Amino acid sequence: MKPRVRIAAARTPDGGEMVLYRHGRDFSIMINGQDLMHSRQHESELELARLGCAHLVGHKAPSILIGGLGMGYTLRQALDMLSPHAQVAVGELLGAVVE
Repeated sequence: MKPRVRIAAARTPDGGEMVLYRHGRDFSIMINGQDLMHSRQHESELELARLGCAHLVGHKAPSILIGGLGMGYTLRQALDMLSPHAQVAVGELLGAVVE
């Protein structure tokens, strides 16, 4: 059995703890010991981008802001949906997530 490896940890603005884990080829993010995201279960992150960007498909150069990088699934889906001229900014509070 492969061990779960703690890759990084950071304090959230409200004093909680965010921890990034790797288990084999899978990754997870936990906040205060509770699952937030997992690389095997990310459909809700994809759907968030689909719902948020649906009205922008076909626009020449839309601009959007994504709150939180997470594992990048929402960002990737938005980039796949939007024009190559779209401007997409991501606001992430925790440097450990970006690293």
